[in-house]
Order: sequence, then C-alpha cells, then structure tokens
Amino acid sequence: MKHLSALADEHYLKSLMKYKGMLRFKKLVEMSRQNEVKAVKHWKECLKRKAVIQWKDNVKEIQLQKEKMADNMFQYLLIKRCFRNWTLVKNHVEILEGRAKRYFNRNLKNKIFVTWREWAKQEKIDNVEKERRAREHCVWSLKSKYFHKWKRHPEELEKEKAREKRRKEMRLTVAALFTGL
Repeated sequence: MKHLSALADEHYLKSLMKYKGMLRFKKLVEMSRQNEVKAVKHWKECLKRKAVIQWKDNVKEIQLQKEKMADNMFQYLLIKRCFRNWTLVKNHVEILEGRAKRYFNRNLKNKIFVTWREWAKQEKIDNVEKERRAREHCVWSLKSKYFHKWKRHPEELEKEKAREKRRKEMRLTVAALFTGL
C-alpha cells in the first residue's frame, strides 16, 4: 500500500504539476513570449516611426533648400530678363512708333480718300443738280424770251414793215439819184 500510496502521491504530484503548475507556467511562458513578440514589434514600429520621421524631416529640409534655390534662380532669371528687356525697350519703342506712324498714315490716307470720294460724289451730285437747274433755267429763259418776243411780235412786224418801207424809199431815192446822173 505504501507503494500504491507512493504511486498515488507521485501521480498526484505529476497531475498537480501538470495541471496546476505546468499549464500555468506554460501559459505564463506563452504570455511572456507573446509579450516579447509584442514588445519587439512595438520596438520595431517605434524604430520605423523614428526613422520615417527623421527621413521626412530630412526630405522636408532638402525640399526647402531646393525650393529656396529655385526661388533664388527664379529671382535671378527674372532680374536678368528684366534687364535684358529694359535694354530692348528702345528698339521695341522704335518698332511701336513705326507701327503707330504707319497705322496713323494708313488711317489718315483712308480718311482722306473716303472724304475725297464723298466730296467727289457730292460734287457730282451738285453738278448734276446745277446742270438740271441750268437746263430748267435755259428752258425757262428760252420760253420767257420767246413769249416776250411773241408778245412783241406785232410791234416788231410793224417796225419791220416800217424798215422795209424806208428801205424801199431809200432805194427809190438812190435809184432817182443815179438815174439823174
């Protein structure tokens, strides 16, 4: 019985160790492993975060330097272009003045030709009107003249008869004078 009791005690200790001690110990070991994995993972994430933040700051600094260099280059090119354009202003002004003169002369010529054409057209219209008035006046004058002559026609006939009579008398007088010689 001692032997069975010893076996039972041994079995009891084994089962105690197995179920009460080892399982809990295994759980603790497993939990510590999981915690260690989590800690390593967390440490790696923190390390990554620090590296990424440092990289981001470094990239931002490089980007700011590049932007500053680009701004300086832009300012330099802008000033250079302004000075170059400033030297070309005289030529540009001369070109613009030439264009302005040509534009002014072309517009002036166009205005002169348009005015001249309008004046010539108006003169033609005025000449046609003057010719019409002259024809009307000529017709009126001829009518007036002929009506006046028609009115004086009986007097003229009498005068003509008197002249004819006088011519006859003069002929007779001249013929008498010539026959008397």
